Amino acid sequence: MRWLPGIVALVTLPLWVVPSLHAQAWTQEAGSAYLKVAQSFASSSSRFDENGTIVPYNENTNGSYRDRSMYIYGEFGVTDRLTFAASLPYKRLYVTDETFEPTFERTSAAWGTAMIFGRYDIGPALGLASEGPTVLAANVGLGIPMGYTRNYDPAVGPGQLDIQATLNIGRSLWPFPGYVQAGLGYRRRTSSFGFSRTTMCSGGVDAEGHACLEDEQASLEFGDEFLFSAEGGATIGPVLLQGLLDAHWSVAAPAPPEGAVVVRPEGFELQRYVLAGIGATINGPLDFGLSIQAFTAIHAQNALGGRLVFVGLERKF
Repeated sequence: MRWLPGIVALVTLPLWVVPSLHAQAWTQEAGSAYLKVAQSFASSSSRFDENGTIVPYNENTNGSYRDRSMYIYGEFGVTDRLTFAASLPYKRLYVTDETFEPTFERTSAAWGTAMIFGRYDIGPALGLASEGPTVLAANVGLGIPMGYTRNYDPAVGPGQLDIQATLNIGRSLWPFPGYVQAGLGYRRRTSSFGFSRTTMCSGGVDAEGHACLEDEQASLEFGDEFLFSAEGGATIGPVLLQGLLDAHWSVAAPAPPEGAVVVRPEGFELQRYVLAGIGATINGPLDFGLSIQAFTAIHAQNALGGRLVFVGLERKF
């Protein structure tokens, strides 16, 4: 049996995109499965501008941003070398505007962008031992908006279809109970918006009274990105401790915000950021586990400030 590291985090859009479960080097064994449900806690009253300088979240309103989203992730080993997986976020976003008395809060809650992907162990084809300590996998994924309204303010996602591919290498450090892995990839942001919708917006609200933006203001096309991830972990008794690094680097250089992005800084089209984090998972009876991960930006351009924390419950089958 191969030694498999604990699985780390989840994917969300937009802004802070947490280290990808879609970028793992190890596949599940045939017939094995993994399920995780996690709750996010993110708050920010600041953002990084296009030069990486920390500025107020919104200079016009002295507002702030909160994310209290839930994520469901699962994967299944079709064969020892092929794993299918999917993640589904239920986004809950809150933006405050302090120009009103009392403070006004805009909210959005909806299923966000689902990720469906496959992971294939290509190591044996390149001469790596199938049961050896080093593994190499190709991950190919598709991001599909789940029909949400992309011009709500705030929006739970950009609304466009995404395609991404990564190459990931991992190594077990056995007999030391630890591992390291890293991945490099590319995310293609397509111009296909057929899986999301817009609402008729007039005077900043739609017919149901939901805060929104005019369609031409909200048609943000996120730029293509280079992806990089790295992590290492070690098990001490029932506890897995991890160090995490994740980078999303827009191909085009981040530019100063224009138009609607000024009032919706969580929707920057061109972002560059590097997140560093730590994590811990307590493995309990019946293959259940309780995990926590915390992340902060060590470099960011056109991204939100603050910290991001995930608390999750997982189980292996």
